Amino acid sequence: MRKIPIAWLQLSYQKVRFLTASLGIAAAITLMFLQLGLLGALDESNIILHQNLRGDLVMLSKETEALVIAKDFSRRRLNQVLNFSEVQSVAPLYFNQRNFKNVRQGRIRAIAIFGINPHQSPLDFPTIDQQIEQITTPDVVLFDQNSRPEYGTIAEDFAAGRESLVEVNEQRMKIGGIIDFTGTSFGITGNLVMSDTTFLRLSPEKNAETIALGVIFLADQINPEQTAQQLQAQLPDDVNILTIEQFIAKEKRYWQETTAVGFIFQMGVIVGFLIGMYIVYQILYTDISDHIPDYAILKAKGYQNNYFWGVLLQEALILSVSSYIPGYLLSIALYKIVGAGTGLPIFMTQERALIVLSLTLFMCLFSGFLVTRKLKDSDPADLF
Repeated sequence: MRKIPIAWLQLSYQKVRFLTASLGIAAAITLMFLQLGLLGALDESNIILHQNLRGDLVMLSKETEALVIAKDFSRRRLNQVLNFSEVQSVAPLYFNQRNFKNVRQGRIRAIAIFGINPHQSPLDFPTIDQQIEQITTPDVVLFDQNSRPEYGTIAEDFAAGRESLVEVNEQRMKIGGIIDFTGTSFGITGNLVMSDTTFLRLSPEKNAETIALGVIFLADQINPEQTAQQLQAQLPDDVNILTIEQFIAKEKRYWQETTAVGFIFQMGVIVGFLIGMYIVYQILYTDISDHIPDYAILKAKGYQNNYFWGVLLQEALILSVSSYIPGYLLSIALYKIVGAGTGLPIFMTQERALIVLSLTLFMCLFSGFLVTRKLKDSDPADLF
């Protein structure tokens, strides 16, 4: 009797119900995958620039919570760190958002603009380095090919050799090159990189002495964490000195904990988990109700509750596996669709696959455990 796959036979006896249950749980699994994927994209899309800074430390205003809402601070603070022997050089980064208009298509929308010193760029992007000479000419900018399609066919026009003219803050600019930059995020949909001189022409409310971010280059064999603490202690408290890792952690913390977006995605995972657990519970509970007479016969022959509990837990495992596989495959396809439609870096990772697998197993086994309590409360022998 113990060699007979009771759990599998009970589930597969009514094939339509088993298939419906598996698809229902797979939908809950897909929801968890989607929410975790969007949560991952929330992190990844907002830290691409942080991960590609050339320096060892960053300086930002004490009031800055995230790059997209960076508060400017005095460039004099950045120059002050040059007095320390541990510091080799510094590079400012200007940031703003301006109105953008594609001259060919006439549509106006906001775009992020980054101003850098072409002779000492703080950005470590190969396509920017290759075309850095272009932005030494006034009113010439580099366009991010990963920007949203709504900005027009700028990359295609440039590749075809057609002159690309755009308006930024109602000032005519020429596209001098196409770069592979940060792309879209939850706060930015398009990017332009330009010289600090051009940036200041497009941002008359700003001046050369106020910057959004300062990048600090340390001498060789200098510990960044210790130096950050030393500089922080010596400078006024209107700026923060962070390592690149701390800067990345700060950005993630803002999007996950401070904004509603991060909370919504986290709640989506919880909702998917609860929906899946409810479906599994209902399936197993219905299965017990349908087979109470069969359990009564087996119990009369000497089978104990432990045996029935084992059968239910096996059913829970079967449901988890039969649901996880289609949920996993559907999520991969969904990631590709969402990524293509939004430009967000959403993709399947081994870590995420293991997290959802663990949640699925726990969801099914815990539901099975709850159902076994019902089995214990109702003695099948009383119905026999």
